[in-house]
Amino acid sequence: MMKLVNNIIVQLLLLTFFEIGCTSDTPGLMTSLNEAPIITGIYVTTEEYPIGYGLVYGSPAPVEQIRVVPNPYIGRSFYQSSLIDKVVKIMGLPPVIRIEIYRGVFRESPELNYNLSGATTFSVGSRPIRTFNKSSQNSVLNWDLKDDNGHHVPSGLYKVYFIFENKKIESLDVYIIHEEDMNTWVDPTGWLPDGWNHRIFAPQ
Repeated sequence: MMKLVNNIIVQLLLLTFFEIGCTSDTPGLMTSLNEAPIITGIYVTTEEYPIGYGLVYGSPAPVEQIRVVPNPYIGRSFYQSSLIDKVVKIMGLPPVIRIEIYRGVFRESPELNYNLSGATTFSVGSRPIRTFNKSSQNSVLNWDLKDDNGHHVPSGLYKVYFIFENKKIESLDVYIIHEEDMNTWVDPTGWLPDGWNHRIFAPQ
């Protein structure tokens, strides 16, 4: 009986460990606002150039083939049929993959850090706001810019984690800026060029 009780305790401890996590580097295991994913940079993509054309902002982590299109998302995309049915495409995916999307933070922004001190505005940063478990030959997945509760995500910075079948993890940063926020949203990174709210991202 005692052995059975000990086994149950061990199983509960292991379950707790994997639930609350012990590192901020592994998606799904972040436990506090201070461990929210940090935005490091984006690969700029458009519907005309879905794999990008060499333009990057910041220092994005290396990812060979997966892209979020368009990135940044500003107001709308050519993929959506209306302003209500918002969508970005995640392209270049393997047949089997798990995707976790988090609110990201840019820690070098004093204004953002000040807002974070309230511990409510970005409290969702410690857990994924949207997850996908893909198992199909289609290499493209549509994200309707909604969270797992069916609500549109607010304008801001997002980090998308890709957990491959072999447990390898890669990530991409994404800007999501809704039409109604284009004239008021402030880029905390300072990376977006003048004219970003007019979608001036075409290669020169």
